[in-house]
Amino acid sequence: MGAIKKAEIVICHLKKWRWQVERAISWLQQKFRRIDVRWERQVKWWKGLLNFSLIMCWIGW
Repeated sequence: MGAIKKAEIVICHLKKWRWQVERAISWLQQKFRRIDVRWERQVKWWKGLLNFSLIMCWIGW
């Protein structure tokens, strides 16, 4: 019984944060299309562009 209640608490906790993650992803898709489509062939370039776009969203640009 205890394990089931702990699992329910974890799921409930994750649902509270899900909308924030989905909102952040939608902002990135709207402002930075290259992140969504991933035109870059090398992963390091894509990660750099992802970091740049996250910083730009964080500072409010």
